[in-house]
Amino acid sequence: MIPYISVCYGSAAIVLWMLVLGFGLKFYGFSGQTITAFWAMALIPQLIGHTSYNWALKWFSASTIAVSLLGEPIGATILAYFIFNEKLTWSKLIGGALLLSAICIAAYGEKPTTLSISHQSNL
Repeated sequence: MIPYISVCYGSAAIVLWMLVLGFGLKFYGFSGQTITAFWAMALIPQLIGHTSYNWALKWFSASTIAVSLLGEPIGATILAYFIFNEKLTWSKLIGGALLLSAICIAAYGEKPTTLSISHQSNL
């Protein structure tokens, strides 16, 4: 997993830095709070979130993982509630419940593969 992460995220970082430098975009002079936010966005959603999805491919099918990505707005709504004091409206609650229901239906409808069964038996 580490070699994949290093190549994938490292090459993405190189391409993005080339674009920043190529377009002459500002990458210095930001406040400490902004720099902290940049690091938080890099570490939490990218390193923890997307790496978790890649790791989960050992045990779940790609289609189940793809459907589970629909849960990201639910997580974002929960974070916005706690961090930014955003209000939870009925439409957000109903939409979140529908999304969770759809994810559960898709996951339960998935037949276990021999790969997932062999990994689970090794646990």
